[in-house]
Amino acid sequence: SAKPTRLQFVCNGETFACSGAACSVPLVEGGNDFSFWARSSYNDTSDMGSATGSLDSYAPSVSGELTGTPGDGGWYISEVILTAIAGDPAPGSGLASLEVSMDGGGWAGYSGALTFSDGEHTVDLRAADAAGNASQATQSVRVDTQAPAIDLSAGASFCPGCEETLDIDVEVQDAGSGVVEWTLTAAGVP
Repeated sequence: SAKPTRLQFVCNGETFACSGAACSVPLVEGGNDFSFWARSSYNDTSDMGSATGSLDSYAPSVSGELTGTPGDGGWYISEVILTAIAGDPAPGSGLASLEVSMDGGGWAGYSGALTFSDGEHTVDLRAADAAGNASQATQSVRVDTQAPAIDLSAGASFCPGCEETLDIDVEVQDAGSGVVEWTLTAAGVP
């Protein structure tokens, strides 16, 4: 009759016994070293085998760091440099790729800091490690380096003694962050 067998494992110094042809052995993050053999009910054993395996169940980190002169309301008033930062924490499998997509465009490999001038931009960053874990981050970049434009015009003449008023037209424009407020001062009175 067939002899019942038991599998025995040593994984990272800890011994596990399994009944049957398969069992679950807990792994630790990073490298795992296995020794294994079979033992029969008559206590005879097979040759010992060995194997290694790695576990990386954590996604890499990814973020963007902005450098520029901050203004109000989340806007920058100078060019902005975005630097992507990614890493795979130890004992991870290592960073395999870092990609960038700007303003909804296609993905491209990140090759260095990105510079942004006037406008509103959305930057998506994506990092993957050698185990296939991936993470993504989105960074908004809003830049307005131009001052608002203002134009003032008034009627050619009026008669203050006749109780006429002077019509003044004020036109304020800002194609970037928009106009928040404007003031008009006449004879020192706002």
